Amino acid sequence: NAAKQRLTAHRAELVAQRRTGVGSEVGPPKTVVILPLAAASATGARALLDGLLAHAPAGGDMVRANGERLVTVALQHPTRQRVTFVSAPPPSFAALDAAKAADILVLHVSAIDGIDASGEALLSALCVQGVPTVVLALGALRELPGKAQAQAIKYWTSFLETKFPDESRLMPVRAPSDLAAMLRHLSSARLRAIHWRNGHAHVLAACAGYERGSDGGIDAGTLILRGHVRGRAFSARALVHLPGAGEFQIE
Repeated sequence: NAAKQRLTAHRAELVAQRRTGVGSEVGPPKTVVILPLAAASATGARALLDGLLAHAPAGGDMVRANGERLVTVALQHPTRQRVTFVSAPPPSFAALDAAKAADILVLHVSAIDGIDASGEALLSALCVQGVPTVVLALGALRELPGKAQAQAIKYWTSFLETKFPDESRLMPVRAPSDLAAMLRHLSSARLRAIHWRNGHAHVLAACAGYERGSDGGIDAGTLILRGHVRGRAFSARALVHLPGAGEFQIE
């Protein structure tokens, strides 16, 4: 009947996404953006990224690009996921732009420092912009006594469910085993669709270069970007928007 046919088609679509979609062997890597929600959490967010990379399974390829802000890891487990980790700056417009490219957004919060005013403003902007699958990484828990740790986890779980009720999860970071668990979750988490983004072609540049024009001036030249095209097919006739710079023609 019709219901069975729809169910079969849905299952076939899911299988196709796993085989050829984001993170698969033939599709673009899954983009995980690690974003601190306070200036004081920037060091902790970087330590989180280093810890995740340290727990990447041995034998997986690791490619660093863009001043090591982008690190792509091939995970050697049954799903064979490829994940690009992006280290975003503390709350700023650049962090908001980085979040636009994320398939999974990892919000790093210190149980000691919490979220500062800039982080609150960034969260408000993210809610308006639209967010993908969200993971809240709660750090600095070991600096709290046992009862306070449980209270912090309860508070931030409620906070996360209020801000991002769909496709979100809190993951405390206290031990190396927590990092391994987070890595497994990032590789297998269901991705929340962002329809306004998927309706356009977009590129997260892994590397960039600039060639000056024939006159040798810096005002006229060619910007060369390399990265995976995501969303819809890319048209060479369309203008390309560079955040903070404007629209330009492709050569």
